[in-house]
Amino acid sequence: MDTKVYEFAFLLNGRLAETEAVALFDKLENIFSGFEAKVIKKSNLERKFLAYPIKKEGEAYFGYFQLELDPEKVAEIKEKFRYENGILRHLCLTPPPNFGKMTNVGGKQKAKEAKEKKGSEGAPEAAAEATNKKEEIDLEGLDQKLEEIEDLA
Repeated sequence: MDTKVYEFAFLLNGRLAETEAVALFDKLENIFSGFEAKVIKKSNLERKFLAYPIKKEGEAYFGYFQLELDPEKVAEIKEKFRYENGILRHLCLTPPPNFGKMTNVGGKQKAKEAKEKKGSEGAPEAAAEATNKKEEIDLEGLDQKLEEIEDLA
């Protein structure tokens, strides 16, 4: 049996009492267990205000599960969720292949490392030279513009 990692996110009806919502969330976990899924991560339910109404509801409980599951069983699980009354909406995602190993989010780590490396290689001198060149370019450009204005007058 070849398993893949999936993430299932849920919006549960906001009209449910908190205990009912938690019970429904546990029921969803039992459904996963029934399909021999291994739960890797389970979030806590959070009550959220929705940006727009879903099934005429303005509030919902949000929660998600990250799990390992046989790909052939995903369609069956989705079908089961379709008929569950307390679920406003659900979403099944497949994380990227290197999801568990990701440390560089948005290139920030590489930029930080490059900045640190640059900082250790005589940065004050390089920064001073760059600002001097910038000032020279700006002054030359200003002089040219002033001459053009004088010629027009």
